[in-house]
This record gives sequence, C-alpha cells and structure tokens, in this order.
Amino acid sequence: MISGAPNNVIGGTTAAARNIVSGNTVLGIDILNAGATNNVVQGNYVGTDVTGSAALGNGNGASGDGIDVGQIGTGPSNVTIGGTTPGAGNVISANSFQGILLFNDLNGVNVQGNLIGTDATGHVSLGSQVVGIFINTTSPGAATIGGTTAGARNVISGNQDGFDLNTFSTGITIQGNYIGTDITGSNALPNASRGMFVSTNNTIIGGTAAGAGNLISGNFDGIDIANSSTGNLIRGNFIGTKADGVSPLGNGGSGVGIFTGSSNNSVGGTAAAAGNRIAFNTRGVVVDSGTGNAILANTIFSNVGVGIDLTPVAGVTANDNCDTDTGPNNLQNFPVLTSAMAGAVNTTIQGTLNSTPSTTFRIEFFAN
Repeated sequence: MISGAPNNVIGGTTAAARNIVSGNTVLGIDILNAGATNNVVQGNYVGTDVTGSAALGNGNGASGDGIDVGQIGTGPSNVTIGGTTPGAGNVISANSFQGILLFNDLNGVNVQGNLIGTDATGHVSLGSQVVGIFINTTSPGAATIGGTTAGARNVISGNQDGFDLNTFSTGITIQGNYIGTDITGSNALPNASRGMFVSTNNTIIGGTAAGAGNLISGNFDGIDIANSSTGNLIRGNFIGTKADGVSPLGNGGSGVGIFTGSSNNSVGGTAAAAGNRIAFNTRGVVVDSGTGNAILANTIFSNVGVGIDLTPVAGVTANDNCDTDTGPNNLQNFPVLTSAMAGAVNTTIQGTLNSTPSTTFRIEFFAN
C-alpha cells in the first residue's frame, strides 16, 4: 500500500525489476490519498504466477482487485499504471473482482500499455475478472485509458465486462485500446458480457486523431450506454471488425446500445474521421430509449439485423403519419427515396420525409 507517499516506482521495464503481486486475499497494489503523487506502477505481473501464464489472482474468490487508485479524503494525482515504452506494461489478470479500480477524487491518472485479462503473451484469456477496469471517480477528466500510439494501447479482454464507468465519472478519455481481442487485434478474446458499460456522462470513447479509435470486437455487446447517461462521444472506433477495419470479428449482440433514458449521446459526428465503422454484429446500433441521440457519418454494414434499430420493434420500425409518437429518439420516421439519378458530376436524389412540420432535419446519403 502507498498512502500519501509521492515519487514511488513499483517495478520497472526489465524482467529483473518485475514484481509478482499475486495470491493476496484482499488486493494487490493500493495507492491512496493526498500526497500520493507521481507514482508509477510498471512491468509487474498482478494476479499471475512468475511466468505470466497461469492464474494466481488477488482476492478471495468473491472480492479483491489487482490495482486500486483512489481517495479516502483528497485523492492521489499523476499516477501512471504501465507506460508507453517497451516493458512498461503490467499484466493484470485473474483477480477476483476488478483488474484496476479508479475511485473518488483523482487527477491525472494514465493507464497505458497493459494486458488486462490475458496472459503475458496477450494471446490467451487468463481467468475471468468481473471487470477489467472499473472507474467511479468524482473528478472531471480524472483518467486517460490508452492513447494514440501503439505503445499506449491496453488490451482489455477475457473479463466479464471490459470497462465499467459508473455514475460519478465524467470526462474520461478512452482511446486506442483493443477491447475483446488478442494483442494482434485479429482473434477474439471476449469480454463475456460487454466490452464497455457506460453509466456516466461526457466520456470520450475514441476520437478523430490518428490512432485514437478503439477496437471493440469479439464481445457479447460492444458498448452499452445506460442509466440516463448523456453527452458521451463515440467516435472513430472499429466495432465488430478486426484491426484492419474490414475483416469480421463481430460482437454477438449489438455494436452500440443506448438504454434506460440515456439521451444526447453521439455515435459518430460531422467532423472528419468522427464516424465509426460498425459491422458484423447482430445489430449495429440499438436505441432502446432516450431522445436526442445522434448517429452520424458512420459506416454501418454486414450486421445480421438492421444497422440502426429503434426498439421495441425488432427490425425496421414502420413510418407513421406526422411522426407524433414517443419512444427511442421519438421513433423518428425515416426518409423515403423515390429516385436517384447519377449525372456527370452530381447525383440527384428525390424523396420525402413525413415528420414534424417547420423543423430542420439532417439527412445523410451513403454509397453502397
């Protein structure tokens, strides 16, 4: 345990510097409280044997975490778990409950370059932690998970949930990770329930910069947003493909699901590179409830069901007169195209949209 102590390094980037933090009955590493600044945890095996190939988890089978960073009082700041240089990443697997728990008042926590839920090779699932990374902080922008370089990438696979982001967490940035695949991004190592469960506001998942998108494939569901969450941005991710963005590695349920009153979230966007590639899942994007959820400029293809599904009807929801009903995204009617004529320069498209009068709507057209 580090409580209020600064400038510690646990482990290092060489095999000789590695700690084996495993088999404890409560948790592995605990960093707590004000003054616990500039601490680094790198190159360790947390929850495995000395080879990194067999489970030796922390916890008692019902509870227990690999690494906890948080606050009883004022929280720690500038904590790095892993790193971007070779050998800096930790293996954090086979613990009873959470691989990593970030909680309460935090500032400047970076989680980068780790294998969370796999063995040391990144090719084999190693015991099913309930959650790979659980975040429940009260500080906006408290944590960055991953980054835009290959060295910053976490592999978060083989857990029950890859991520859980709870009610108090806001402004978390999650970029460049492989969630539900092996280290190559070509084979499934499923998080058995969800790649990501978002029950919070203003999280950035992916982004428009090169390397910011996450690979979220091979899980049961890809991303689920629930519990009246708002303002979350899902941009530039591959959801249901391999790392090449083309080959199939679908999530067994939905690619993205929006549930239980969650509103004003964005899947894609109008900025360059904001669109997600959502393919080979059972359904592409499911909106179960809430309004104002924007689904923009995505490439959605080869899903078993429809690309964008407004429940409760499974499949295409029929248009209705004047579109005055309630439901997910107010069960917005879809446009009906009557003709498309290709010219030398432009394509002329004609059709109708029967919806709320005197209202501006954005209609997107895609080549197929």
